[in-house]
Amino acid sequence: SRYHLPHQFIFALGTQEPRKNLVTLLEAFTLLKREHGYAGDLVIAGGTGWSRKELDRALTFHPYRSSMHILGFVPQADKEALYQMADLFLYISLYEGFGFPPLEAAALGTPVITGHHSSLSEIMGDVAVLVDVQNVRDIARAAATVLADPAFRSRAEEQRGMLKAKYSWDRAAEQTLQLFRSVVQKEQATFDG
Repeated sequence: SRYHLPHQFIFALGTQEPRKNLVTLLEAFTLLKREHGYAGDLVIAGGTGWSRKELDRALTFHPYRSSMHILGFVPQADKEALYQMADLFLYISLYEGFGFPPLEAAALGTPVITGHHSSLSEIMGDVAVLVDVQNVRDIARAAATVLADPAFRSRAEEQRGMLKAKYSWDRAAEQTLQLFRSVVQKEQATFDG
């Protein structure tokens, strides 16, 4: 209610800049509405990045602008609620370092669509539907498939535990400590030898 959002929406999160591929997201949303009859809205959250010119232009003339909500930065607690309320989470960034948002969404049981490139395919594996992020039809088709399959959300929720076990801060700390210990042991062996 804080953001005046409808009950049905697709969620995208990330810095609003060209590498996040938001103009392509808007085009895919158009196809999803026109060709697949999606009745919900599109919610985009994230701070402003280094250039919003193309996004602003695309929003100005978008045929479904009234079905879009551009929130800007949202606090962590709100972000988690948005993930959980969303019909699905779309993350079609052109390139990423690690890609926390799709992992966060999946860990909360939200179906995720992301790119089959860079680190995203490795991190998300079979937890997400992987698409060509430059192919508008591929993105819209994947979204329509996920939205039409009520069992998809159930499968996404079942994978939450597996994701939390695989990607936890405790596990990351333990692995980092093991790495430091192995480096120290190798250095000691070299020094002693």
